[in-house]
Amino acid sequence: MSTSLSHINPSDYVYFSPKTANGCAGKPVKIHKDLAVAFITAVNPKSQEGQDAVLKIEQLTALAQDTQTQATGNAAVKTKDVGCLTVSYTIAQTQGDRIPTVYITNFGQAFRSDEEKSGLYSARQQSYDLDIVKIQELPIKKNENDKVNRMLFISGLAPNIDRAGQRGAARLGVHQFNLFYTNGKDMKEMGAWSHTSSTKISTELAKIFNNYSGENITVFVEGYGAHVLNSALPQIKDLSKFSFAIENPVTNITSLISHIDEKRGKYHSADIVKIYPGHTDLPEFNASKAALAYNRLWLCNKVSKIEIGHNYAAALVRLYQDISVPANKIEEGQSYKHPNEHKAHLTKNIPLNTGTFIESINKMATWR
Repeated sequence: MSTSLSHINPSDYVYFSPKTANGCAGKPVKIHKDLAVAFITAVNPKSQEGQDAVLKIEQLTALAQDTQTQATGNAAVKTKDVGCLTVSYTIAQTQGDRIPTVYITNFGQAFRSDEEKSGLYSARQQSYDLDIVKIQELPIKKNENDKVNRMLFISGLAPNIDRAGQRGAARLGVHQFNLFYTNGKDMKEMGAWSHTSSTKISTELAKIFNNYSGENITVFVEGYGAHVLNSALPQIKDLSKFSFAIENPVTNITSLISHIDEKRGKYHSADIVKIYPGHTDLPEFNASKAALAYNRLWLCNKVSKIEIGHNYAAALVRLYQDISVPANKIEEGQSYKHPNEHKAHLTKNIPLNTGTFIESINKMATWR
């Protein structure tokens, strides 16, 4: 997992569990608090798989004691497999630490898929088959008679590239489109969806956007494909030629939309983001609801300011009320005024400022 670490802010981290707290045997273990909601979409802490991951994270206290304390500005990030996760961590001693401490900065989730190379492809319907061919850049018109497709589908999780292409064809309803595919291994490298990391694949996607000089193009994003796009956005210079249709996004939605707005991107419809059951075989739906909960107040406030989006704002508020996953970034007790019913909805969350990380997510995991 590619993770850069310029500094550690101790207030952003909490002890993982009582077994890893300061004063226990071995190194203390702390984890970034913003990983909590993503953690319960990656593993159920109350399942056997989840308990295995928790146990192995607690065992990080036994990391070799000969690791020297490093200045936090130059702390080396390492990775370690713990059950179904790969955690990124560094060992440092910051303000308040009695001894060198293991800081978990990010984690990646294992996804099963084929070994097809991630990247940009051209997908074309041929009789009953979809012909998928690797390309280097989005096609542009070279003369007035050229006909080029101006659609890019960034797929979410898929067991193989053929299935990703089939989903794109069903989603777009066209015979030809561009497909950006990310295999399970590269998806894992991007880390938790709430804590985006830049990787080789996200750099490749950014290059595709930056090199495009053709006519306006529509980008359709699905599921974890939003996480792929979000990891690329900091490297993208300008989005004025792109409009986005985002469905069931699994990412830090606030960051995604903020970057699109900052770089002059547009939206395919007034809805901005759609979250719906849709295709029953999509594995991202529950994770997408959690991502919405993580950023729900910010989204509600944003869509309420868009005059043509009042109906969508009302629908989003209903979703917001139906989802019981706490979002640790939202302060408890904030209110959002419904645009049509003239009444306020109060946010209710479990804050992470007490207890330990694992105690908090065990409370959150009741939604499952």
